[in-house]
Amino acid sequence: HGDEVVLSAFANNALTGYRALVDFGAADNGVSFGRHVTSDGRVEFVALVAHTFGADDPDTVEEFRQGAGATNAAPRVGPVVISEIMYHPPDLGTNDNTRDEYIELHNISTTPVGLVEGTNSWRLRDAVDFDFAPGTVIPAGGYLLVVGFDPANNPAALAGFRSRYNLGGSTPIVGPYSGKL
Repeated sequence: HGDEVVLSAFANNALTGYRALVDFGAADNGVSFGRHVTSDGRVEFVALVAHTFGADDPDTVEEFRQGAGATNAAPRVGPVVISEIMYHPPDLGTNDNTRDEYIELHNISTTPVGLVEGTNSWRLRDAVDFDFAPGTVIPAGGYLLVVGFDPANNPAALAGFRSRYNLGGSTPIVGPYSGKL
């Protein structure tokens, strides 16, 4: 479910006074987190592709503490990434065009990815909230669009959206999310 941690800096076996509070998201067991500076300069703690402990797989806490560590490995990316966000498209007449806003997810792997496995469900949070329904799968190399209207119960909005972006019927579209981009 994620958590938060306070990191404190030591020098010569004494606290330096420098510390940072970091929130981090959920991860699989055995996955290391590390500091990563994003393309827009923000510092995030993200899952890494490999462990970077000085004493990897230690038998005791004391053995772990003896490790000097290594440079952080690369961030773990995928298998699903946000590939596009359509924020505030041109208004429809005098109305704010929330119909044509969307979040595009892309499966960058070579195998299908189910977004709900047992009791674990992928979800979007913060600006918009959306929980994926059981059976939602993004095919290998495929895309899925998440929109702010209900595509199953609002065929007029769905037709307008597909027309606006020249999308065929094979592009999966789910919604509605709550909130606003």
